Amino acid sequence: MGLIDSGSDITFVDHEFGERLGFDIKKGHKGEAHGIGGGKIDIYFFKVGLSISDGSKDMPIVYEDFVGFTYKEFPVTMPQQTAILGTVGFFRNIDVTLSYPNYISIKKKPLG
Repeated sequence: MGLIDSGSDITFVDHEFGERLGFDIKKGHKGEAHGIGGGKIDIYFFKVGLSISDGSKDMPIVYEDFVGFTYKEFPVTMPQQTAILGTVGFFRNIDVTLSYPNYISIKKKPLG
């Protein structure tokens, strides 16, 4: 579960998930994420397989992209608990339509 953030350039996830998946976090390509509140956190990028599901009986959306894993917990100025879904890792692969509260659609982008 993560927060969809259309203003985030990247997708990044708490280090605990990466470690459970078997990644040696510090062996990834190092970068930084900066929050609007001034928070900053080191992240380490890996190409991973992702599966996006809405909990229905429909098949999940499956694709590969780069995701950054934190090495430490999110700082207080970035109070997200698990994941930020941004452009790289999410929006460049997924079409999202929000007309809250009546309609939310998440579909895989067509190839090309």
